Amino acid sequence: MAKRKKGNKPSTAEQEFEQVDIFYLPKAVASMYRVLRQAVKEEIMDWAQAKFSSVTTVSDPDEGEAVIALNADQEEVFRYYLNPNNISQAQQARDKDRLDDYLSQLFED
Repeated sequence: MAKRKKGNKPSTAEQEFEQVDIFYLPKAVASMYRVLRQAVKEEIMDWAQAKFSSVTTVSDPDEGEAVIALNADQEEVFRYYLNPNNISQAQQARDKDRLDDYLSQLFED
């Protein structure tokens, strides 16, 4: 995307994006993405709560929101960023009823 000069109105193309977390998505998909993102987030949190002592979310100014899990010593043992690429991968796993396998594989890495 081309840089805008100060004081100029944003172009039509720039106005057609909406911010979700730290990401700018086309307005046409932003509301659907929010619903999908929330569903994936809830399932990831459910998966993590079944395995770890504590589960919460954190916001990172560079990476966006993440689900994190802590062990009994309150050490972080799992982090999953809720960025568009990860949401897409998690959704593909959900569609195949393999989200548990997908997340377990990430945890092992």
